[in-house]
Amino acid sequence: AEGRTLECAPGDGPSPEALALQRAVRAGRGVVRIGEGDFYLGNSSLLITGVHQLSLLGSGPRRSRLWFEPGHGVQLVSSHNISVGGFSVDCPQAPFAQGRVVGASARELWIDFELEEGFARPTESGLFSASDEIKAIFWHSKTRKMRRTQTMFAPATRFARTRGSTGYRAWLPHHMPFVPSDGDLITLSPRLWSKPTAYPSFYKGSFLLLNSSKITTENVHIHCSATMTILEMGGDGGHVYRRVSVRRKTRPP
Repeated sequence: AEGRTLECAPGDGPSPEALALQRAVRAGRGVVRIGEGDFYLGNSSLLITGVHQLSLLGSGPRRSRLWFEPGHGVQLVSSHNISVGGFSVDCPQAPFAQGRVVGASARELWIDFELEEGFARPTESGLFSASDEIKAIFWHSKTRKMRRTQTMFAPATRFARTRGSTGYRAWLPHHMPFVPSDGDLITLSPRLWSKPTAYPSFYKGSFLLLNSSKITTENVHIHCSATMTILEMGGDGGHVYRRVSVRRKTRPP
């Protein structure tokens, strides 16, 4: 399946290239190769269900790019002995905001940060105001690796602008389990898509393995998720991950 330059708007259906990819995967046999380019799947997931002995191989995460609307992604259900990899997972409109920490006080319970242009603002109506909780994830400024901690901004958290159009302060209603350093990168993720689904979980994940076993995933970059990024549930397990990484979004949404 060959891709093309992404031209679809949020809410559009899957592109013809993505539909061709879905049909090849549903055939459920042999090797399915993802060509170079962008594959827009819209409000649907790339579903591999009840399949055995299949390889889904892209041309590399910088060359084969799969695009989903928030709440969707790659899903393997009741499948076994599958190899997938060589692609990236992203969304055209980010369901989160990201920026850089410029100050924090554990005693006074606030975090100051500068948000990157092109992302939703926490003081705007819509994405953030509709969520009961906002998850804050922190990344090391030099290694750009995710720190092993997170902070939940409860409904009582208040946001206010501090300077210009990108400076903000968050006042937390309770203790701060982790105090970020100046320069740390921050992602603010509303939990809008954390709700019951057809699966036995409140989350679906951008990369879901459900009731499956012996799934090998290699060379995959995930830049966007509205719920859990990688989620395993049920099955006999035995999954293998090689060079699979969760990465900050590198382009404006």
